[in-house]
Amino acid sequence: MTAMIDVTKTNTLSKAWAALRPAQVPRTLQERESRFAAFGLLMLALMVPALPGLAFDERTLRDVNAWVEPLKVLSAVGLLAFASAWFIGHLPACTAARRHRGTSCAVSATA
Repeated sequence: MTAMIDVTKTNTLSKAWAALRPAQVPRTLQERESRFAAFGLLMLALMVPALPGLAFDERTLRDVNAWVEPLKVLSAVGLLAFASAWFIGHLPACTAARRHRGTSCAVSATA
């Protein structure tokens, strides 16, 4: 059994991606899912206090600076939050309407 790709959706997404300017990305994420966008910004903001630890702390764990792992986790979780905020905008309208009534579909969309 072969999987069929809906060409109209693919072309629509390609056009939407091509029309998006880098300056519009934060506003678009905020419009699509403000909670995930705010959480992603929080993760990026938490990386700022960890950077001096990377620069000034000489402790290592298996020959790697001890501050590398917290920075990797913060950046990965932040990127996941931004990606989730982006893709929630592609959910069907009935799912998005349910989300705005208080039922959180965000967890099921990212699982």
